[in-house]
Amino acid sequence: MAFRLEAGETLAVGLGRATAEELRRAHGALVAEADPEAGVHEARKSLKKVRAILQLSRAPLGKRHFRAEDRRLRDMSRQLAQQRDASVRVETLDALIAKLDGGGPARLRRASRRRLVPQRRRPDDARVRAEIAEALEEVRPGIEGALFLAGFEAVRPGLARTYRKGRKRMRKALESPSAAAFHEWRKQVKYLWYHVRLFGRSWPETLGSLADELHLLSDYLGDSHDFDLLESGLRDEGSKDPLFDPAPLLNALDEARTARRAAAIDLGRRLYAEDPEGFTARVETYWRAWRERGRPGG
Repeated sequence: MAFRLEAGETLAVGLGRATAEELRRAHGALVAEADPEAGVHEARKSLKKVRAILQLSRAPLGKRHFRAEDRRLRDMSRQLAQQRDASVRVETLDALIAKLDGGGPARLRRASRRRLVPQRRRPDDARVRAEIAEALEEVRPGIEGALFLAGFEAVRPGLARTYRKGRKRMRKALESPSAAAFHEWRKQVKYLWYHVRLFGRSWPETLGSLADELHLLSDYLGDSHDFDLLESGLRDEGSKDPLFDPAPLLNALDEARTARRAAAIDLGRRLYAEDPEGFTARVETYWRAWRERGRPGG
């Protein structure tokens, strides 16, 4: 099923179902052998969705339980990120080169790819994927069995918190536009995007459009993060070899990243224009109206 609450489902049933589906999807992606890189990418997306559900259910779970389960999933995702980041550097390099006039200096292109491509494969990658797949089987009962909650009042604090944190992270990125600040903002945008997707069927025309805009904002910030990863890789290689000068690529990279961040800020200011309580109340109104329509005799 799609990552959303379905008609006739209570929040407890819907969130429990979505959690189970994403955990199974993550496990399946990690044990698939056809395309390990794609599997890691899909598994990380599913883990983020489960963490978004935990964020939404933070209040009924309790601080201790939430932190324990969220930390376990976060650590798994970080281990997989090491594999994914190496691929992202190469993909971002190729995309950047394609946009340069003439593709940039041929010698620099070859040197950059020669240095970054080997990082995509490490001897222990398969072992790490297998270990995380096994760990997912162990954590599933604890996470799936924890989402016993009441109505919207149980998730209201989590939804408001996600929106509020996104606004704060945006302001920090505006005040101190560092790679870390934009990356932290992106995390909260992702959580909010997943939350809006879950409730999307309660008013598809409005929440569907909002989800699309949040996805676009996430893409802008994701591109910015990819450029940060590529920059760190190129600078690292440049520090190892004085004959390797990535300056032309770094200049083009910085220009592209600046454009992405500017677009993100422009869109973010509009998406985070509401206060958290007003945003949460609006989503709750849509949800309750949708639930009332679906009841017998309603």
